[in-house]
Amino acid sequence: MLAMGLLLAGASTALIFGLLHRSLTNAWVKYQESLSNEAESRLADMFVFVDLSQLWPLLVALAFVMGLLGWLLLDSVAFSMSVSVLVLTVPRLLLARAHAARKYTLDRQLPDALRILAAALSSGSSLSTALNVMAKDLNPPLSQELSLILREQRVGIPLQSALENFRLRIRSESVAQATTLLRVGAESGGSLALLLDKLSLNLSEQQYMGLKVEMLTTQGKMQAWVIGVLPLILLGVLCALDPNAMQLAMSNVIGQVVLVIIAVLELVGLLWLRAILRTVCN
Repeated sequence: MLAMGLLLAGASTALIFGLLHRSLTNAWVKYQESLSNEAESRLADMFVFVDLSQLWPLLVALAFVMGLLGWLLLDSVAFSMSVSVLVLTVPRLLLARAHAARKYTLDRQLPDALRILAAALSSGSSLSTALNVMAKDLNPPLSQELSLILREQRVGIPLQSALENFRLRIRSESVAQATTLLRVGAESGGSLALLLDKLSLNLSEQQYMGLKVEMLTTQGKMQAWVIGVLPLILLGVLCALDPNAMQLAMSNVIGQVVLVIIAVLELVGLLWLRAILRTVCN
């Protein structure tokens, strides 16, 4: 009976570890595929083409090294795992930030570009000629997008489809308004220059109001920085005042759990405040 019990216990343990290993492996593969697909899509939208299959092992190695350093510094498994997970999530955050910055820059360029396009059409230039000149004279990222629209036209893609592709790449309200106006104007004709000039004025006013809202929410952003940095400062002060007690807290399971809970609550607070600021800005 004892042997049978030990055998069943060993089989159950092996089954549990096997299922856990399979679940973790599947989750890891899904995360890798999700991150790779998202990174390729965002980098392609920014006209950056990189072989991510060569960068992924470097990211994993960096996460392992940083986690090992965290464990050597604080002798805390929870802190080490948190550092490794943070390193693995940082690229996605950086890509999202770079994509948002590119979108913001393009939106800021759009009103002046529409005024230039309206002036060119008023002087008798065709839409394709005006877009070609703007693609050469304007700064990235708008010049890159206009160049891609012209290249798509050269290979036989209609202007309406090229403009729709531009709208889908950027997914901006300003770009959606501009591309819709250009598509309707190209199909029906009419005083496209006057409409572009009015749209440029409207977009400029919207951006001005957006800047005012951004100025009013600067205080909230500063509060987010304080919420995020102040606990780290207090932790450093406590480590300097009583390093033995802090070392005991970090090496104890209960202390590690408390630190993880604090980190999670800090993250929730930052995300909550960020959502509030986004709602106000939008």
